[in-house]
Amino acid sequence: MGLMERLRASTKYIFWLLLISFGVLWGLSDTRMFDALMAGPRSLGEVDGQAISYEEYNARLQNYLERYRMESGGEQPSLELRAFYEDMVWDELVMERILDREMDRLGITVTDAEIQELAVGENPHPLVAQYFTREDGTIDRAALAAAVSAPENAEIWIGIEAQLREVRRREKLNAFLEAGLTVTDEEVRQEFRKENSTATVRFVRFPYAEVDDATITVTDAELNTYLKNNAERFEQPKTWNFRFVSFSKAPTADDVRRTLVDMSDLRADFAAAENDSAFLAQNASETGVSAAFQTATELGPELAEVFSIANGQTTEPVLIGNQVVVLKRLASRGNAVRVARFTRTVEADAFETVGRQAAAADDFAAFADDSSFEEEAQRSGLTIGEGTASAENPLITGVGQSRVLLKALERAKVGQISDPVELDDRFIVFEVTSIREKGTRPLEDVRPQVEALVRQEKKREATLARLNGLDRSAGLDAFAAAQNRTIGVAEDLRANTTVLPGAGVEPAVVGAAFAVAPNTVSGVIAGENAAFVIEVVNRTEADLSTLDAGRMEQMRMRLQQAKAQQYRQVWIERLKESADIRDYRSLVLR
Repeated sequence: MGLMERLRASTKYIFWLLLISFGVLWGLSDTRMFDALMAGPRSLGEVDGQAISYEEYNARLQNYLERYRMESGGEQPSLELRAFYEDMVWDELVMERILDREMDRLGITVTDAEIQELAVGENPHPLVAQYFTREDGTIDRAALAAAVSAPENAEIWIGIEAQLREVRRREKLNAFLEAGLTVTDEEVRQEFRKENSTATVRFVRFPYAEVDDATITVTDAELNTYLKNNAERFEQPKTWNFRFVSFSKAPTADDVRRTLVDMSDLRADFAAAENDSAFLAQNASETGVSAAFQTATELGPELAEVFSIANGQTTEPVLIGNQVVVLKRLASRGNAVRVARFTRTVEADAFETVGRQAAAADDFAAFADDSSFEEEAQRSGLTIGEGTASAENPLITGVGQSRVLLKALERAKVGQISDPVELDDRFIVFEVTSIREKGTRPLEDVRPQVEALVRQEKKREATLARLNGLDRSAGLDAFAAAQNRTIGVAEDLRANTTVLPGAGVEPAVVGAAFAVAPNTVSGVIAGENAAFVIEVVNRTEADLSTLDAGRMEQMRMRLQQAKAQQYRQVWIERLKESADIRDYRSLVLR
């Protein structure tokens, strides 16, 4: 049977299949299922099922950006600074939801009576008190009562009460966490002993590196075993290797000429200005009127023209570094002059320079996608750079610090030519050459490091075995002489340090200095980089009678703060690990 005959025979089945499929699709369209599928995530993320909305995220982000603009005198944040704020806002919102969940679980609440006390009680919270405190430090109760009762302030007070409730809830959480972290009197006394006990020791040092490499053999099996047993030391985050080309946003010669022309056009107005400070402010000068008289040496040879013009006249524009300067001579005294300085930094024109480079980056990305990255770079005369980036680390090898580029890499696939990525100083087009997921690095990547560590361990074992077989009963001097070693001395060694002067970081040796009996030769001590034999010359124990109640309380508070901070960090990390955090930013904000 031919193909056409088989199709004709199957027509009725095809008809019914199409009819049923059409009915299913029609029914699904009524459920708006396809709208939901096409819409994607409806929030920026979720924490244990609780959404983080774009509106909340954007409102907080804009608050930070506006605060920056106010503090910087209207300056716009750079792309990298904006990316920093974006990450900070996300982290804040995630952490707030995690802590809210935990406070709900612990039953931590704030009553309306507590809010009333915080707002208008005997000691209002600083959030409120800052607006109603007199110069003598007392609260203006009448002004506070009027502000609370004014109908036009109703919305404001709702916001203040919400803030107070959240602050008070967090304070209760901190109190709950710190309640179980007491510092005992014995812990304080122990810390006092560590800080105030001293010892003088003599020591003989045997570096592990002295063991001949030729006597040490390392097998692949030993390397694999070491890597398996110490996997956490070789953990790596998700890593991207990529190549890239750059399109600079630096000012060009045309930008310099443009700035020189603009400043030259303003010279006549500058000379005619009666209020120089107002003129400079209106024309965005970066400098102003000087009150001091300056000599030719102080002004520099580039601005010598000011000494050959009359008071009230201006110099020709001069490029000094990346700034164009015009001086107006105001007065003279001897060989010095007083000037008003009109200065502008040369900036890349947003359309002519930056726009042209953006278009060039766009063209490169399009043509490279049609041909290849190497071919287009060669055709365009661009140098290909190589870079490596790791998740959550904005310091990118080959590029520098860039959260913006890291976010673009997080969305990229291997072999995909990126769209142009705008950084503060350039546009970048990249191609990811490889992606390595989070996990233990394979042996072939870390073989040199692992082999060095295994060799060090074997040298350590060989050194300890040799020294443990030697006689030390004749004393440290005789032992050192027999081994052709010099004796080092560490004076006034304190128990709370880890550094042995002349030997580096050696906590085991410092610990032994406060455990070995004075005037006796110790056993062999396995240090970080060497083995040691020591003798304690003298040791002064801390005098606990000098630990009065006031000093004891100060030390207790310091230890309490350190313990609470350490516990809080571990507690928060465990909460984050247990939370179900969904991040949709790369989809929603694309």
